[in-house]
Amino acid sequence: MAGREQGGAGRLPRWLPYTALRILFFVVPLVLTYGFGANIYIAAIVAAIVGFCLSLIFLNRQRIELAGELAARRRRDAEAAGPSIDSDEAAEDAALEQGSDQAGSASARPSPRP
Repeated sequence: MAGREQGGAGRLPRWLPYTALRILFFVVPLVLTYGFGANIYIAAIVAAIVGFCLSLIFLNRQRIELAGELAARRRRDAEAAGPSIDSDEAAEDAALEQGSDQAGSASARPSPRP
């Protein structure tokens, strides 16, 4: 299946536990801060900062693995799509430059009329 790890038939996709932990790292500080009587906006800001710090410290390996998986998937999709517009434009430019080089500089630039 597309979102599953290679070689693991019944395993979870890598993004699922990462996302669940990120949500947990936000929700727990939010509930605790709000439970201690903080304003909901202050609680959300504190929870965002704490969640960011926790995920940066504890989820570094998972984040790197997930980023590598997404980059590989994007590379595979780009290769499967065939040549991009940029490569087509580059081929056209190269053909035009080659044609103007073969025609010579006199025919490539029109001379001004008197």
